[in-house]
Amino acid sequence: SDVCSSDLPKELDADPFKDFKGYKGKVLCIARLSPQKNTKLFIDVARLLPEYAFIWIGNQSLPNFDYPKNVYFIGNIQGAGSYAKYADVFMLPSNYEGLPMVIIEALSNGTPVVASDVGGISELLDCDNGYALKNEAGIMAEKIKEIITLPTQKKEAMFRHCVSTYENQFTVDKMVNGYLNIYEKIVNR
Repeated sequence: SDVCSSDLPKELDADPFKDFKGYKGKVLCIARLSPQKNTKLFIDVARLLPEYAFIWIGNQSLPNFDYPKNVYFIGNIQGAGSYAKYADVFMLPSNYEGLPMVIIEALSNGTPVVASDVGGISELLDCDNGYALKNEAGIMAEKIKEIITLPTQKKEAMFRHCVSTYENQFTVDKMVNGYLNIYEKIVNR
């Protein structure tokens, strides 16, 4: 494999979510609080799945709206991509995107993704590593629960597929070579 360790999010020394006890799973989102990032959808999904902890990293301050007790806004954290390894599902609700690096970081950690089907997200997810879905709470909640409750063998296969998606398509070397191939085709025309 041509994956450099510097391509990957920094490894953490311990599970940063160890204090989130009593939940059947952990759903992580890494995003700023802004109209682009569909925080309302995140909260609506969390309300449908009170047995799971929903953790949001990237808020500069605590939100000024109500949210259920299974939702945690834990602030802006340097190197947050490395936290994905400790979540059962990475969720990215959004109204519009390009090609979100946080999803690539989640895949590099082997974390399945449930995200809004906007921008280039559907190019990253293939149902074996996660889902690009309509911005509907019920649909997203169903897929999150499906992933978390997978039998161990299927969960491990999904983990491996997430990592192989990253290794085969999104390492720095793969992406640079992809751009070089595009430029070469343009120049050769």
